[in-house]
Amino acid sequence: MLILCSLLLGALPAAPAQDKDLMTLYVADTDTFFANEKDAGLLSALKMIKARMGELPGEIPGFPQIPPDMVSLATQLLMGEKSLRIGTTDDPSMPFPVYGQLDVMEGDEAAAQHLATTLHNLGLMAGMPFGEKGEDGLLPLVGTDPVDVAFGSLGSSVILSAGKSISHGVDLSATGLPAGVAPNFLMQLDMGGLMELLGDMSAMAGEGEDFVNPLAQVGLDQMAINMASGSDSERSYTVTRMPGHASWADGSGMLPRRNLNLADVNVIPQSAMFGMVTTVNFQGTLDYLLEMLDPELAKEGIADPLGMMAALTGIHLEEDLIDHLGDAVGLYTSDATGGGGMLSLVAFMELSNPDEMLSTIERMEDIINGVGASAAQGYVRTRNWQHGENEFLSLTFPGMPVPVEPTLSVSGNYLFIGMSPGATVGAVESAQQAGGLNDNPRFTGNLPHAIADCQSISFTDSPRMLRQGYGITSLFCSALVNGTRSRFNDSRDAGMIMPTFPELARGAKASVTATYVDGDDYVTEQWADSSMLVNMTSMAGWITSSPAALLLPLAFLGLTAAESGEALLPSLIQDLK
Repeated sequence: MLILCSLLLGALPAAPAQDKDLMTLYVADTDTFFANEKDAGLLSALKMIKARMGELPGEIPGFPQIPPDMVSLATQLLMGEKSLRIGTTDDPSMPFPVYGQLDVMEGDEAAAQHLATTLHNLGLMAGMPFGEKGEDGLLPLVGTDPVDVAFGSLGSSVILSAGKSISHGVDLSATGLPAGVAPNFLMQLDMGGLMELLGDMSAMAGEGEDFVNPLAQVGLDQMAINMASGSDSERSYTVTRMPGHASWADGSGMLPRRNLNLADVNVIPQSAMFGMVTTVNFQGTLDYLLEMLDPELAKEGIADPLGMMAALTGIHLEEDLIDHLGDAVGLYTSDATGGGGMLSLVAFMELSNPDEMLSTIERMEDIINGVGASAAQGYVRTRNWQHGENEFLSLTFPGMPVPVEPTLSVSGNYLFIGMSPGATVGAVESAQQAGGLNDNPRFTGNLPHAIADCQSISFTDSPRMLRQGYGITSLFCSALVNGTRSRFNDSRDAGMIMPTFPELARGAKASVTATYVDGDDYVTEQWADSSMLVNMTSMAGWITSSPAALLLPLAFLGLTAAESGEALLPSLIQDLK
């Protein structure tokens, strides 16, 4: 009986291998991104790049001779519909349980076969060794052990696979986009799974003990990110979902204690060029960071780091600062604080105890003046002054032509910090008036979610930035249309691809982003204008006239500092000791 059962079990088909995508990318064809009528000329010029690239070898001495098929292929890959999937499998026949697959989707089966034939011929010209077609209908590349690599056409797609070919397609049904909006971009990223895979690969290489999962160190080893974007005739939509992240934030104690309210949003003036406001659990975040750093601090014999910092600085981070903070914090630029440019930047923080915060500010002022008088020889000093019924404190540099004068003021339940005295005065006066950002129709007309359900909201007045960016974008468009014109064929001319300013600005929409909790997930939705030219022009204006320009050098400095980041914590600990 036992032998009979064994024979019957052996005759059963093996369970199908379980595949798990760790990263999925989907990009629709280029036409989908330029659906707005304002972008018709831009799309036309982009499609002429293929013909122009074919002319270059005959015009430039020494230019590499590129086969015409190669130019066509590169254009198809860049501008066509495609997807990329990387994942793991429990298929026992694979020595290395990782797969990757690039799908290039053509219009029909004949087009896919033509593209596959072109690839095959180019591969033969390059000396690639191909084997016999496998059961999956793909041609294998010889000599790629231990990973099998194959390519070919299946249905209306051309496939390049590594490890194994996978038959399931990208799921485009559950994107979170508004009904009727098809995705033109999709990304699904399993960060925890990717880090686990890196750990397994490190262990296989004999370095498992040295591998440290940075996501696990901050409790995000199960984090996933799902993002999709699409557009209709009026708007572009982007939805990002982080499954389980809100539950993790709640468990870590960092989940904000409340959502935003109308008063938080209206601290930002109606005339804002850019604004963001979010709720933060300062105490929970501090507790979590201290808990995470505790093992390293314990090794150095530091039991009370906040107390040690207080002994050095005279300010206790928790008792003198965080205990006096509320829940909302924000940042904006506006006409009310300086015309909307860089020096109109203002930050604000809600206060739970304004009187105690003023006391802390006075102590900090004494410290600054003491250090300024000794170490800076009097070239750094604070200045107390009054404007109307409000008191202000500025950091000054007597005798030095320093071009900034950071200024703060406590007004009502908020602390305002501006880049200049005028910015802070404007912020205080604006906050004391009725109304605010919620009275701006460009904000309310493109708000993706109800304010009362959100933990974070940001706003960029794209239509107002078109004026500053129009000239730069026009130069780009002229360069593109000239670069794609032909000296021999007058009919290849995209013409005027940049609309006039009134045409471009007509009906342009602001960019508004909202972040909220949906069950156990964090969800971020962004609504913006559907025109690529509108968004490009707005971005050009933003870079040239807003604080975003500061992020470029700061990002470079941040990357440089990251190279020596491992030494920062031990150095700080040593300073505390």
